[in-house]
Order: sequence, then structure tokens, then C-alpha cells
Amino acid sequence: MKGFMYWHPKLYSITMMLLYGRQMYDKRYECMARECDEMSVLDVGCADCHLADYLPKEKYMGLDINKKFIKSAVRRGINAKLLDVINNDLPKAECIMISGILHQLYPRHETLIKKALGKASKKVVICEPTHHVACSKNPIIAKIARMINDPGYGSPKKRLDKDELFAMYKKYKAERIYEIGRDSFAILNPNHK
Repeated sequence: MKGFMYWHPKLYSITMMLLYGRQMYDKRYECMARECDEMSVLDVGCADCHLADYLPKEKYMGLDINKKFIKSAVRRGINAKLLDVINNDLPKAECIMISGILHQLYPRHETLIKKALGKASKKVVICEPTHHVACSKNPIIAKIARMINDPGYGSPKKRLDKDELFAMYKKYKAERIYEIGRDSFAILNPNHK
């Protein structure tokens, strides 16, 4: 069953702001936008399309599996498409942003990275949390967090921890790896596959 944060983009935004705090939530997107510079951006797992607020609209395209999120984005004049990114090809872009979706795709998360590296012409940016409430040692808190964070196709119990994420980034020859708050960033060059 779809967790309440995925019922509507506003609920998603509110939940994320509560989780991160307003200042860190904005800083997260400012960092993503800085990494994209003036490139065309494909935002994979775009959710509420908040990244579009930081980029030129004509250079942005969001992809998500949530119909309500896509409808809302299109009503706001944002270029957004409904797409299952695991079972379909990605469009080409200069920069492909993978933000907060890898933990939802486990154990198929590397399929998305490989697809992105094949379609990005300049860079792939991964922004993924290093800590998850869904991995709490308290089983009740962990279960509630997974229920809230279920996009509608199940929320995996397993999440990559910081060491696993950084090992994966190195496996894909990340040019840079850094952390801001609860998020890790990895910058991959598609020419170094």
C-alpha cells in the first residue's frame, strides 16, 4: 500500500521538510542544482519536482512512477513524464540526477546507475541518504518508516548504509564523493564506465 507521503506532492514535500529541516532540504537541492550547472537535466525519481525550482525550466525533465506527482508537475508547467525507470529506457541528457531513489529500488539499484551512465553525455549525479529511519534498531519505528516511505510497490527492508554507498560509488569510479547533512553525493563521469 502506498505510504501517505506518496499520496500527493504536497504531502511528500512536507514529509521531506520535516525529515531534513527546511534549511537542509533547500541546501540539498541547491547542491544538486550546482552540480547540474547549465546542462540539460533528467531528474530520475523526481517526486515533487522540487529540483525544477532551481534550474531553467527548458533544461529540466522529471521522471517518476507516481501518476499524481507527474500530473501535478505538468499542471505547474514542468516537463515531467510517467516512467518506470527500471523496466524502460531512459531519455538522453547531459546530466542525469538520481536523487533519493536507489534505496527504493534495492536490490535492482545498480540497474538504474548503469542505464544512467549509458544515457548521460556529461555526468551522473547521485544524491542518496546515508541514514534511514526505516533501518532503525527499533522494529516498530522501522516498520512505520517503511510504511510511510512505500511508493506503492513495497519498501525494501534493506537500505545501503554509508560504507556500502561509498563502496558502490568507488566501483563506478566516482570523480567526487562528499556528504552534506544526511545525504551523500557521488559525481560519475559516463565516459569512465
